Amino acid sequence: MRTPMSIRGAVAAAAIFAGLGLPAAHAFAAESAQPAAAAERAAAENVVYTMSDTYPGLSSQLASAVSQGANEFRLKTDITDKGTVTIPTSFSLLRGWDGGFFTAEGPKTRQFGYWNALSVVFPAGSNITVDHIDFYRTSRAEANEGATVTVDEGATVTFSNVNFSNTPIVNGTAIFENCTFATGKIENNGSATYTGTTKEPENIGTPKADAYAPLAISVQRESFETVVRGAEVSQSVDVGIEGTAADDALLSAHVDTESGLTATIEGGKLALTGTAEKAGSYEVTLTASATKPDGEKDVATKTFRIAVVEPITASLSGEIQAFVSTTGKTGSPTGAATEGAAQPFPAEASASAGSASRPATSSQPFAARASASSGGGLTNTPTNKLELTVAEGEGAPVGILEFQRANPNAKVSFSVTPAGSGMSASLVYDTVYVNGTPDAPGTYYVSATVTDGARSATTNQIPFRIYSGTESLKTRFSQLDPSVSDWDMEPYEIHNTENATVPTQLKNIYGSHESGVYGQIGSGEKDYDSETLTIPAGADVTINNMKINSSVRVIVEKGAKLTLVDSVVFGPVDVYGTISGTDATTTNTVTLHDGSAIENLDLNSHAHYLTDGSLDAPTPTSPVVVEGTVEVRGTNTVAGDEGASSLAGQNAIEMKPGSALKLAAKGGEVSAVYPSKGGHGIVMGEGSKITGPGAAEAEGGESYQRDAGDGISGSGFVDVDELTAKGGDSAPEGYPTVTGRRGTGGDAVAKTVLVRANKLTATGGAGEHPGSSEITPYGGEAEDPSDPDNGNGSGSDSSSNGDTSNAGSGNGNPGSGQRNQGSGSESQQQGQGDPRGNGGSSTSPSTKGASRTARKTVGKRGALPRTGDTSLVAGAVAAVVGVIATAAGALHLRKRR
Repeated sequence: MRTPMSIRGAVAAAAIFAGLGLPAAHAFAAESAQPAAAAERAAAENVVYTMSDTYPGLSSQLASAVSQGANEFRLKTDITDKGTVTIPTSFSLLRGWDGGFFTAEGPKTRQFGYWNALSVVFPAGSNITVDHIDFYRTSRAEANEGATVTVDEGATVTFSNVNFSNTPIVNGTAIFENCTFATGKIENNGSATYTGTTKEPENIGTPKADAYAPLAISVQRESFETVVRGAEVSQSVDVGIEGTAADDALLSAHVDTESGLTATIEGGKLALTGTAEKAGSYEVTLTASATKPDGEKDVATKTFRIAVVEPITASLSGEIQAFVSTTGKTGSPTGAATEGAAQPFPAEASASAGSASRPATSSQPFAARASASSGGGLTNTPTNKLELTVAEGEGAPVGILEFQRANPNAKVSFSVTPAGSGMSASLVYDTVYVNGTPDAPGTYYVSATVTDGARSATTNQIPFRIYSGTESLKTRFSQLDPSVSDWDMEPYEIHNTENATVPTQLKNIYGSHESGVYGQIGSGEKDYDSETLTIPAGADVTINNMKINSSVRVIVEKGAKLTLVDSVVFGPVDVYGTISGTDATTTNTVTLHDGSAIENLDLNSHAHYLTDGSLDAPTPTSPVVVEGTVEVRGTNTVAGDEGASSLAGQNAIEMKPGSALKLAAKGGEVSAVYPSKGGHGIVMGEGSKITGPGAAEAEGGESYQRDAGDGISGSGFVDVDELTAKGGDSAPEGYPTVTGRRGTGGDAVAKTVLVRANKLTATGGAGEHPGSSEITPYGGEAEDPSDPDNGNGSGSDSSSNGDTSNAGSGNGNPGSGQRNQGSGSESQQQGQGDPRGNGGSSTSPSTKGASRTARKTVGKRGALPRTGDTSLVAGAVAAVVGVIATAAGALHLRKRR
C-alpha cells in the first residue's frame, strides 16, 4: 500500500461535491470539519471508513470519511449515483469488501454505478489503489450510460481486479493489474501499464511522446501457499517488472525474520525457502527501484502473504453400539485374514464393560436398540454418536463445529475398516453418526480425517461389532472373561438363551445405560415359556434396562438374588431365592416359592397394555403369587394393572394357602366408562397367613360405577404389628359418569380374613354403596384351622374411618421361640405356658383392656411361624424382643388414565 498523500486543500474537497449538485459551502463545511491533525493521522496510520448501506448517500459518506481522516474507503454494498464523483486525494485505497456475522472479512467485487451517467474522477495529486471494483453499466437498455472513469493529469492510480464497462480515460498515470475492459478499448492520453492477467486494450487516445511509465510489478498471485509450523518450505512465484525503466530496475525481497524463512528474487522468480518456525501471518515484500529521467526515484512494491499455521490433532470419543447383521451372513467378510480385518467377535474381548472401548460407568446412549415406554410402543432410538474434537498446536481441543467456524475450509472424511461392514459414518453438525445396513459379522473400526489446507490429522479408531444374530446368551456368557463383573450385553438383542445360566461373577448386566432404551433377551415370536434364564445359587446380579421376552422363564435359585432395574419381564418368574428391583415391570407372574424372599421390590404390572408380540402369553389375574413361606425384607411395592370396560383390574398379590406380607400392595384400578370391577390388593387363600413384626399396607383398586376392589380379600389371617387396609373407591367424587350413579366401594378387609395388629387403620372405599371398614378380630391360633397348636387370646387397636376402638378376648398368645429361616435373625419371644406354644393365660382375661395388655407382655404378635409353616414373614425379625422391624414405605402406584 502506498503512503497516503495529505489532503490538497479545500478546493479539492469542494470539487468532490460540486459535480453532485451540492453547494460549495456544504463542501467547504465538510472539509473544515476535519480535525487539524486528521491528515497527519491518516498519513501515519491506516484509518478505514466502511460504507455498508446506501443511506445516507455516497456524497454524505465520502464527506464523513474525509472528516474522520480516513485513508481507506471500503464498499460493502453496491452503489449508484449520477453526475460527477471526485474521489478525495486523501484516500490511498478504494476497495470492495465483504464480511459480517456469517462471512469472513475480505475483498469482494462491488458495483459502482448502474444506468445513470456517472463520472468517477481521480483528480491531480491522487496516489491511490482501486481494488475489487466494477465500474458498472447495466445492459438492460442501450441508452444506459453507467460509470466512466477518468484519471486526471498529475494523478497516479493503480487499478487491481477492476472491471470497466465503459472505456476509461487516462490523462495521468495508470497501472492496470488483473483488469478487464468490456469495450476492449482505453483512451490513454498519459501513461498506462498492464500487468498480471490484464489484456492490453486498444488505445483510442494519444499518449504523450515523452510519457514515463512508472515501474509496476506483475504477478499471477499475491500469496504463498499456507504451510504448517515445523514444515520445510520451498515455494516460488513468477514475477515481471513493467514500466519505462523496467530493464534497469533493482530488485530486492524481504520476509519477516520471525517466520524462519528466507526470500530471494532471481530469474523472474520470487522464492521462499527455509523451515517455518513460528505460526502467524507474514509479509513477503518485493521491491523494484529505478531512477527516472528527471533524477527522481521510481519505486514499486508488491506485498505477498504467507500463513504459517499450527499443526492439528484430531480425536474421536464415545462408543458405537453393536449391530446385528440384516443380511443373514454368519462368517467373516472376504479378506478377514489380513491385518486389522473383521473377525467373528473374539472370546477374550467379549466383555465390553471394563475394557478400553466400553467402560462400565459409561452413560452413552445405545442407538439401534428397541426402546419401549411404559405404554409399550417400540421405536428406534438413533442416539448412537461420537464426538470429534480438534486441537491446534498445544491448544485445548474444541468441537469440530467450532473448529470449522474458525477454519471455514476445513473438511472431514471418514473411514470404516475393513471393508464389508455395510456401515458408514457421517457428520451432522457437531456429532458423528454411524449408520447403514449391517452386513458381515466381525469387528470394525471408524476413524476420521480432518483436513484444513496444508494440515491434516487422522483420529484414533473407535471399534464396533456386528453380530450374526444367531448367537445365544449361553454362548455369549461362555465367552466372558472370568474377571468381568459388569457386562454391557452384546449384541443388544439375543433372541435365544439356550437355557443360559448367569455366571456367578456377574454383578451387572446392562441392556443400556439409558432409561427407556432397552436390550432384549428372548423373543415374543417364539413359543411361550420355551427356554430358561437361570440365576444360580451364589449369584447376586442386577439386570438393568432390559426386556426379557415371553419365550423366557426366569428362575432364581435358592441362595441366589436377582435385582431388576428399569426392566420388564414378559414371561414367568420363579423365585426360590431373593428378588429385588426398582422400577421393575412384569406382564406375567412372579411366583414366590417356599423359602424365597422379596427385598425392596418395586414392581408394576402392565399385563393388559404392554406386549412383546406373543399371542400365547397368558394374562394373569395378579402379578405376584405366593406359594409357601416367603420372607419380606425392607420396603416392597406391588401394583396390579388397571382394567377396562370388560376387563377387571388385576389383584396385586395372590396368596396360596399360607402367605404373609410386609409390603405395600394395591390392586389395579379401572378407568373405563363402562367398567369391570377393580382388583384386590391381596387375595388370601384358605388358611394363608400374613404374620410378623413388620407393617403391611394393602389397597383395593378403583372402579367406576361397578365394584371396587378390597384391600385384603379371600380367607386367612393377618397377625402383624401394623396394618393399613383401604378399600377401593367406586366413581370417586368429581369423576363424571354416564349414569350419574356410583357403584360399590371395596372393603378394607374381607370378613373372612381374621386380623390382629398393634396398630390398625381400616378404611372402606367410597361409593353409592360404601365399602366396610369393619374387621374380624383374630383371637389366637385356635381360630386358625391349619395349625394344631393353639393358644388363646387376641387384641387389637383399631382405627377405622377415624374411630379408635380396642377389642379382644381370651388368653395371651405364647411365643414360639422359633428361628426365622429367611431373615437370619432369631426371635427370643417368650410366653407364659407350654414351651410348645400351648396354653398360657392372660393377665386380665375376658376384658378388652386386659387383652391388649396381654399382647404387649406376651409376644406382642402371637406365635411366629414354625419351621414348615407356609407363611410370608412380614419384615425382618428383630433380634431383641420388643424391637419392631422397619415399617413398609408409602405406596407408589403408577396411575395410567
